[in-house]
Amino acid sequence: ENGSKDKEASVLGNIGIVYLEQANYEKALECEKQALKINEQLGSKNAIAHNVAHIGLIYSDQSNFPLALEYYLKALKVYEENGNQMGLGMTLSSIGVIYAEESDNDKALEYYFKALKVNKAINNKQKIATNYTNIGSIYSSMGDDAKALEYYHNALKLNEEIGNENGHAISLGTIGTVYRNKRDYKNAFKY
Repeated sequence: ENGSKDKEASVLGNIGIVYLEQANYEKALECEKQALKINEQLGSKNAIAHNVAHIGLIYSDQSNFPLALEYYLKALKVYEENGNQMGLGMTLSSIGVIYAEESDNDKALEYYFKALKVNKAINNKQKIATNYTNIGSIYSSMGDDAKALEYYHNALKLNEEIGNENGHAISLGTIGTVYRNKRDYKNAFKY
């Protein structure tokens, strides 16, 4: 019985993600909340945190940042209690994104640096590169080009190392943009 309920919750969660990717937020929420209810009945803590984080993502995609933050903080608490470092790193990053969207640069940096620390501890190089890019973006928006370039170059190096072509392209673009904004067209052209 629990095995089939577990699978049902998993399938509902996956369907919710598909609806999210289609921007069908109402259906995505419906599926994730059904999956959450089942996982709460089963007492499956990591699955609960996963559903709650997905609900936060759905609200974030709709620019409902207060509700997104509420759900991300709930997920964060469960991931911390369970010691799920991967979930913790992802959720800390997501909270940073919320604060960045709300132009609260100090809070965004706080959460991005927390995420970076977790991702370094578990050696999740792709997420480390993403954290570097996010941190660079905040410094760039604050007008601190030197720090922005430092973090963007860290992301570029790591993306090259792990063969992340998409991340590599993003890194080149962000570095080029900083140089362009500084009217340093010679360096901008290199990137």
